[in-house]
Amino acid sequence: MTAHILVVEDDESFVEELKQIIADSGGPALPIFVTNRDDAVAKLESNFFDFAILDLKIPTALGTTDFDPEHGKYVFFHIRKVSPGTKILVLTGSPSDDFIAPLLVQKHDADIWSEGAKIDTIEFLKKIELDQAPEKISRVVSAIHALSDIELHTNGLNLSTGEDRLIRIFAKHFKADGLDGSRSRHLGAKM
Repeated sequence: MTAHILVVEDDESFVEELKQIIADSGGPALPIFVTNRDDAVAKLESNFFDFAILDLKIPTALGTTDFDPEHGKYVFFHIRKVSPGTKILVLTGSPSDDFIAPLLVQKHDADIWSEGAKIDTIEFLKKIELDQAPEKISRVVSAIHALSDIELHTNGLNLSTGEDRLIRIFAKHFKADGLDGSRSRHLGAKM
């Protein structure tokens, strides 16, 4: 199971580091990198993401220099609106954390991928602590990859990535190791 990751970061040196961290995360991952608010919103409208890595101080559009944490906060709240189950790792390079307080209201613990333990749905990481990112990113990629243990027979039904993911999480939560579209009431048996 491939982890779909949205990375919103405008600093090329951090982009390169994040590309390497994701590549070394221990499982298949499909990262999409954008550098600004408008591109991030467009990707969120047209794609499914398991995980978002979000720099807050980004410009509104490609080629602009209006870097402001408000643009990152806009993307943050847009993720919560269109994809409320998506885990978010907020990256910040700013020494001032006063703009983070409104985001903390959104933070809660949940067993997002039915692993049997609650995790923070939102985490914060200062860019100077990027050495902690591999563990945080690998944990997400591993959780998504583990969903491939659930055998899913769609009987020709064309599911979106989000629908597929949701059904696998549901099956894992109820300790099924497979689901068959025609026999979905038999959750306990492999199908």
